[in-house]
Amino acid sequence: MRLLIIGNVFAPFSSGGSAVIAKLQVDWFQKHKINTRVITLNNCFKSTYPDVSFIETENLFSFFDLNKKNIGQRLMFHYKDLLPNQELLKIARDFSPDWILTHNLTGLGWGSINQIKTKYPQIKWAHFLHDVQFFEPSGQIYYQENLTIFKNIWRKYWAKKRQQVFGNPDLIISPSQWLIDIHQKYHLFQNIKKIVLPNPIFNQDSQQNLNNQKGFIYVGRLSKDKGVEFLLSAIQSFSNIHLKIIGSGPLATKVKKIAQSNSNLVYLGSLSNTQVIQHMQQAQTLIMPSLIMENQPTVILEAVFSNLNVIATNVGGVQELIKGYGQIIEPNNILDLQKAIKNSLTQKPDQKIRQEILKKHQINHVMQEFLDYLLKA
Repeated sequence: MRLLIIGNVFAPFSSGGSAVIAKLQVDWFQKHKINTRVITLNNCFKSTYPDVSFIETENLFSFFDLNKKNIGQRLMFHYKDLLPNQELLKIARDFSPDWILTHNLTGLGWGSINQIKTKYPQIKWAHFLHDVQFFEPSGQIYYQENLTIFKNIWRKYWAKKRQQVFGNPDLIISPSQWLIDIHQKYHLFQNIKKIVLPNPIFNQDSQQNLNNQKGFIYVGRLSKDKGVEFLLSAIQSFSNIHLKIIGSGPLATKVKKIAQSNSNLVYLGSLSNTQVIQHMQQAQTLIMPSLIMENQPTVILEAVFSNLNVIATNVGGVQELIKGYGQIIEPNNILDLQKAIKNSLTQKPDQKIRQEILKKHQINHVMQEFLDYLLKA
C-alpha cells in the first residue's frame, strides 16, 4: 500500500496539533513497512526526512505570513487558495498512491485533491478534520460569540464555496463528534461516510511521579484567543505558584516582559515537541485557557500522558475528550480559573480515568483500526 499524507504543517517543523498527529501517523505507517510520502509547506526548513516534500504556497504570499496581513489581503489569499497547487499535483501523480490522507489544506490549494480524484478515480481519499476552516477561514469560533446575520451568511457562503472546490472524499475522520456535528450544521459532508477516530498518543509508558512534579505549564500560541491574557490576569493574585509558558505568537513580547519582572513566571519560547514533553513531565498541572472552540487539543492528550492535572476551558470538544479528568472551567472567568488553580495544588490526577483515556488513544489501537478500514475499503 502506498499512502500520500498531505497537510500544511508537519512535525517537527511545526508543533501544532495537526502537525503532530500527521507525524505520528507517518511514523506508525513506516514502522509497519507501509510506503508513505508527505507533502507539506516550505517554512524555510531543510528536511532531514527523505520522504517529506516541501512545496511553496502558490499564492500572493506565504501561508506562514497569513496572520500578519490585513483582512483584505487575507480574503484575497483565501480566494486564490481555492485553486489547485500545481506542484502538489505533480508529486501526487508521480507517487501514484493508493490512498491520499489529508489534514489542514489552507495554503495548499483546496481544489488540489478533487482534481487528482477527477483524473485518477481509483485513488481513495480520507480527510482528517482538525478545526472549522471549512466554513470559517480563520479556523476559529469564539466561545459565546455574537453570530451576526452577516457572519452567518458569510460562513454559509464559504462552506458552500469550499465544498464545491474541495470535492467528496471517500471518508471524513474527526477525533470528536462535536466537530462532525458543527460541520453538519453547515450542510457539509452530507453524503460522505464519517467516523470518529480518537487522536493517537505517541506512547503509553509514562509513569511520572507527581510527588516530583511541581508548578503549572501553558503550551500553545501566545494570543488573546488562546486565553493568554486571561491566564496572566488570573495568576497575578498568586505569589506562590510557578508557571512556565511555552509558545510563540503576537503576545510573546508582552509575556517575555512580564516574565522578566516576575520570578514565578518563566517564558521558554517555542520548543520542539520532545522538549515540550520534558517540561510537562516536570510540571504538576497544565492550564489550557482557550477562548475559542477547540476540537481535541493535542496538548491535553500530552498532559494526560505526562500524568498532569488538567485545567481546561469548556470549549468545543474538550469535555468530550477528558470526561471527568481534571477541572473544566468557564472561559474568561478569572474567579473560576483561580479557584481551579488553588484546587490543583492539592489534587492528583484520577488514575482510573487517565488509564481509560490512554487506552482509547493508544496509538497501536487507533492506527490499527484505521489501517484495517483502509485495507477493507
